[in-house]
Amino acid sequence: MAKIVNSSQQIIAGVQFPRGVYSRVIAFSFPLNGAGNIDGWDITGIVAQNVWLLNVMLRVVHEGGASAASFNWRIFTTTTVPKTGQEVAVDADTVIDSRSVGVPYIWDAGSDVQYSWDMNRLFTGTGRRFGIWAQNNGLKLMWVFGSFTISEG
Repeated sequence: MAKIVNSSQQIIAGVQFPRGVYSRVIAFSFPLNGAGNIDGWDITGIVAQNVWLLNVMLRVVHEGGASAASFNWRIFTTTTVPKTGQEVAVDADTVIDSRSVGVPYIWDAGSDVQYSWDMNRLFTGTGRRFGIWAQNNGLKLMWVFGSFTISEG
């Protein structure tokens, strides 16, 4: 059994998974041009060796127009900096994949989608990075916004 003191100095007894009291959000965005099967990704800076991934948010905004949007995405973690989409596919560890969670990936033009997952997952070992890879299969520009809520220590 652990005791954790939070920011207001209250003692919380019986915590099953103790971790740092404070968390932070790391966010980024990147564009995906619409020319069919264009991929892109972005990653965070290196975070601690022991890090709790508390929440992941993914938002995709599709530029208006006549065509529907279609895309695939993958939320991943890695200890290296990938240089190509192939390196992301081969070397990075998948946290969430669009095909595994059953979320729709085709929607009407000019709309956007937003997903959020409470993860509460511990990663240990060497310092790591979190990232999002996405592939635009449509003809219009998309913007991918991602954020990771983490607690280090």
